[in-house]
Amino acid sequence: MGLFQRAHQIVQAKANKALDAAEKPDEMLDLSYEQMLDQITQVKRGLVAITGSRKQIELQEKQLQNTVEHLQEQAKAALAQGKEDLAREALSRKAAAQSEIDGMEPQRQQLAEEQEKLEHTLAALQQRVNTFRTQKEVLKAQYTAAKAQSDIGATAAGISTSFNDTGADIQRATDKIATMQARAELGTGEAPPQITSG
Repeated sequence: MGLFQRAHQIVQAKANKALDAAEKPDEMLDLSYEQMLDQITQVKRGLVAITGSRKQIELQEKQLQNTVEHLQEQAKAALAQGKEDLAREALSRKAAAQSEIDGMEPQRQQLAEEQEKLEHTLAALQQRVNTFRTQKEVLKAQYTAAKAQSDIGATAAGISTSFNDTGADIQRATDKIATMQARAELGTGEAPPQITSG
């Protein structure tokens, strides 16, 4: 393994460790939830746009259908008056309007299919978001409990160390007081003689 490759791995390992330490599960879960809500918003916007387009085409079809019926009536009236040229013109315009209706039908059908797909997608996304929200809250509660336990463990370890230090302080104070009491009993104010084993 080359020196640069090893150095790269060390740097990457340290960066991963730093990222892992900075990463908070509760914040990650909230971010994922927000992203899912954004996806739902985008699908809803798409659904509104497609529904609007489909309704607009349906409205145009309805208007053209009214025009077709009106031109049919004009053609009948012109024939009744013996005006064949006006009847032909009305029928020609009727055919053009019917042709437009026929051309719109595939578009309307395609938009209806797209709308149905988006409605299914939205329902599936909503279900996933509802499930995720429940799991997120459970995981956040577990994380909070685990963090509290970890903090308590660290505090308990600190308290234990502190108690050990306090015990040593008490022992030193006790020794010093005993020494002072011994001096007072001797009346010399000096430390009592040390007994050495010989």
